[in-house]
Amino acid sequence: MRKQFTVDSLCALLTRISAGGYGDMGIFLGEDYPLIDDAVATDIYGNKVTIKNTYYDKRMGEAIRKARDDMGSVYIRYLHDCYEAGYRIKETAD
Repeated sequence: MRKQFTVDSLCALLTRISAGGYGDMGIFLGEDYPLIDDAVATDIYGNKVTIKNTYYDKRMGEAIRKARDDMGSVYIRYLHDCYEAGYRIKETAD
């Protein structure tokens, strides 16, 4: 069964990695997202440390904005095409 990291267990692992000569090794969340220094928050009252990958969140936000803008363009084009199709039907009926 997998166990959740605690501050102590993570610290021990990072200490062993650093002692092995790899103290300058980058830390990533997943394969491609670096852990940026402003992404770690401590909640003493909630007894937890939260890692929010701000790099990933920013990239996801940009992707969502782009998708939203692209969908807006599709919607406008769809309405335009429907209007023109209806206009052509009206012309042929006259």
